[in-house]
Amino acid sequence: MKYIVIAEDANQLRIGFAQEQEEVIFSTYEEAQAFITSVHEENVLPDKYRLKIETYDKEAEHLNQKEQE
Repeated sequence: MKYIVIAEDANQLRIGFAQEQEEVIFSTYEEAQAFITSVHEENVLPDKYRLKIETYDKEAEHLNQKEQE
């Protein structure tokens, strides 16, 4: 199973993380947790965002992108 980290604010605005225009995907839950820790330590996002780990479903993501086109 693969995981992604999502930042979400009180208005349910969702922000994903990408590197070189590719979504950051983690192979293990522990890697995703370590990423969240580093984001908090580096103070990258305002405090209004809550970071959470979600499972990554490549098929659902692909269908969602097609709907938006």
